[in-house]
Amino acid sequence: MFPAPTPLPKSPHSHSQSRSHPEHTELHAEFAKPTSFTCESNQLPFPFHSRVDRAQSRFGPISATIKSKSHYIQKQSTEMKEANLEDQYASFPEIKRPEVLKFLDWIHAQPHISDRFSEGEALHFFHACRCSMEVAKQVLDTNLTARTHLEEFFVNLDCERPEIRRAMRTVSIVPLTGATPEGYRVILAKLDDLNTSNYNFADVMKLYCMVFDFWMYEDGIQPGHVIVIDLKNTSLGHVARIGLLQMKKFLYYLQEAAAIRLIGFHFINIVPFMDKILALMTPFMKKELTSVLHMHSDLKEFYKFVPKEMLPKEYGGQLEETNLAKEVYYKKLLDNRKEMLEFETRHQVNEKLRPGKAKNASDLFGIEGNFKKLDID
Repeated sequence: MFPAPTPLPKSPHSHSQSRSHPEHTELHAEFAKPTSFTCESNQLPFPFHSRVDRAQSRFGPISATIKSKSHYIQKQSTEMKEANLEDQYASFPEIKRPEVLKFLDWIHAQPHISDRFSEGEALHFFHACRCSMEVAKQVLDTNLTARTHLEEFFVNLDCERPEIRRAMRTVSIVPLTGATPEGYRVILAKLDDLNTSNYNFADVMKLYCMVFDFWMYEDGIQPGHVIVIDLKNTSLGHVARIGLLQMKKFLYYLQEAAAIRLIGFHFINIVPFMDKILALMTPFMKKELTSVLHMHSDLKEFYKFVPKEMLPKEYGGQLEETNLAKEVYYKKLLDNRKEMLEFETRHQVNEKLRPGKAKNASDLFGIEGNFKKLDID
């Protein structure tokens, strides 16, 4: 459960003027196409077994004294611009800049990590790991190693590739305007194209990670993040297209490597075959993720976590519909294609230069042959 709501002041970032990209003027037309199980909002009612997490968990609520800005992408600016460092340090005074710079020096001293890693990017890891230098080092290396070997999610981040353009038409992935009363930022994902043959889980997750990376880069560090997945119009055919190994890899990254403080993971408009979806997830979920997982058949219950007014109109809120909102974000990805490809290179490791033994996918995820698709008969 979240702490008692405490209104937090806004601290907007500055944005530069937009760049013109005539080749993407058709984006609006392309993306403007339209597109009972009873359960209360609950944490999962069955036990989970997982190894002990780090002493300083990155999951769950944090001190209510931390302040946050609540800003959203301004439509007039599409240039990829890193969040203002001074604003971030001012919003989180417990983070000492000399410590972050010491962490950055360590990063640049690692032969297998890019020397173009920025202070702002280092700050994300330092904040996510609650200012623990050693934990931040561990999580950073895990993050970059996973991004190198999770090729289906983090390699070829070119939004002009046909599979990414198809994913853009298939789903809406939208960071919402503003923040919850606690200062938490929210990202919403929903299915647009009901044709199961157009749904590719790996491509959708790649697009999801691209949007999240872009969002965090511009938004800066935050008190916490909330993930919302709308299951409306999801069919068993969609679930059947998700491989167990793919799910294991994505949940590994989310739990072990993502540079965020995950406050909530919500499924809304849950489906009668929710047990099939959970069967894909639960073998790979640690207790910390289980504790923030909620399922909602009733949006009124969901509003207790994410205020109604900060949701899109189709969820009873005041924001523009997700089909329109996603145009803004997807256009930003398209306009910053070169920057996203540079981001990809900067967030990978060179295993040939790693001190000691090089790592591979098996070191992180085990033998792929042991995983099969879920039987949903």
